[in-house]
Amino acid sequence: QYNRSLRHLTFDTSAKKPPPAPTPCIALLLANAPKDVHNSILAIKSIDEYIKDDSATPLLVFQEGDLSSETKQRIISASLNREINFPYVDFSSYPSGFDPLGETNNINGTWGHQQVSRFWINQLWTHDAVRDRNCESIMRLDADSCFLKHMDVGDALPGLKWDNEVYRANKMQKDNSAPFVKGLFQFTQLYMETKSLKPRNKDMWETANTLFQTTGRMPSFSTDFEICNVSFFAREDVMDYQMAIADQQPFGVFRESWSDGHVRFITLAVFAEPSMVDLNTPSSYGHGWRCPGI
Repeated sequence: QYNRSLRHLTFDTSAKKPPPAPTPCIALLLANAPKDVHNSILAIKSIDEYIKDDSATPLLVFQEGDLSSETKQRIISASLNREINFPYVDFSSYPSGFDPLGETNNINGTWGHQQVSRFWINQLWTHDAVRDRNCESIMRLDADSCFLKHMDVGDALPGLKWDNEVYRANKMQKDNSAPFVKGLFQFTQLYMETKSLKPRNKDMWETANTLFQTTGRMPSFSTDFEICNVSFFAREDVMDYQMAIADQQPFGVFRESWSDGHVRFITLAVFAEPSMVDLNTPSSYGHGWRCPGI
């Protein structure tokens, strides 16, 4: 009787698996270049050695679909146990209303630099890989980033340190950025007037305002390392600004090469309370020439 009844049972095979638990994620954007691949392998090894996460934090290696299976396997083999995925980024897609063939402000004949900035400004937060993995925060690295020693006591790498924190910064720069911020501060001022916004972080805003008024430059964060709260940067009001920056007229990211580091600073000045931003770079972090083997 039991066996006969089994034949009449039906099973819903279309039911979706429950989403994974919220987790910090690590992300880098990798070009298909031998040097970058080599450096990324060193970066992964340093993460495993010095970050005390038991290799539990997934790594998203964003790429343009041009990494060979052999290259992917080399990268995966750099870690003993870490989950490593290779989500696709489409840099052949442009904002609606922007014609790359009719524009002349590209760099070295391509829009690659601008597309990278656009990705980190507004494409990352809604990417399928971030949503499917349920990333609550993202520690961003460059291919030539590394960790040089174990974390300080009380540090929370690769996640954020306190509940309302939305950003952990790398060093702030006040470099000679005037050619690459043309119109950005004025655009933001007009945007804030239109939306009736006032800066949430008055100190950061005043830093940006003073530097711009006196030198024509703007402060930026060195975004070879940063930790970002995904829900904050995907929040409707924040995303509306980030979309206006890169995907709407005047297309400043494309036409004026507004960088993600400058945009990140001014975004936080406008939308994040001071208590939400940690300006202390981890002492264990290194970049470029500081990393062994690079």
